[in-house]
Amino acid sequence: MEIAYYGMGCFRLKGKEHNVVLDVLDDHVRKQVTKSGTVFFVDTQDHCDPDALRNQESGAQRVSGAGEFEIAGTEVKGIVSGGKTAMLVTIDDVRCLTLGTADSIPDDAVIDAIGHVDVLFVPIGGHTVLDAPGAVRAIRAIEPAVIIPMHYRQESVSGSGDYDDLAPFCKEFGLEDMNALAKVSISPSSSSEDDVTSAVILEPQR
Repeated sequence: MEIAYYGMGCFRLKGKEHNVVLDVLDDHVRKQVTKSGTVFFVDTQDHCDPDALRNQESGAQRVSGAGEFEIAGTEVKGIVSGGKTAMLVTIDDVRCLTLGTADSIPDDAVIDAIGHVDVLFVPIGGHTVLDAPGAVRAIRAIEPAVIIPMHYRQESVSGSGDYDDLAPFCKEFGLEDMNALAKVSISPSSSSEDDVTSAVILEPQR
């Protein structure tokens, strides 16, 4: 399964048979991701109009809110945490959790409901989302195999200026290499080789 980043909390999870897009960022990204085959949209917030999506993406399906869903063999679970919704997506047997715009650390009951996580998308920019120390505490509580930071200040991403940049998180997490990748591929075996959480920085695609 291949992961690409589009800024803020928007990621494309490219599976063998279809794509899942988390928190689609804007119309430009929406048009770009729908060129690559069948796409399903998963949102941590109710900021997308499902009727508009159906009109623009020829029946593209959207999932948001708490509950358990299945779209073409992909399992999606919405879990309420601190008044926000985290979305757990299982695609190609890889369990991906986005905390969306979480501003608090999930409690024990939420972590139990989440279970094992291969890839965690964690907000790190502070102000309206988790800051660097909070993000690291959330990572330690969830214990994912791989983390990918999101919701931080990036010059190329409109609307991210109110967040802190990447540096405070890298210092807090102990990440020395801040070089960003265009994309990353994750498989169940590659995400569970040891008990150490690794970090991946992705460059926003535009």
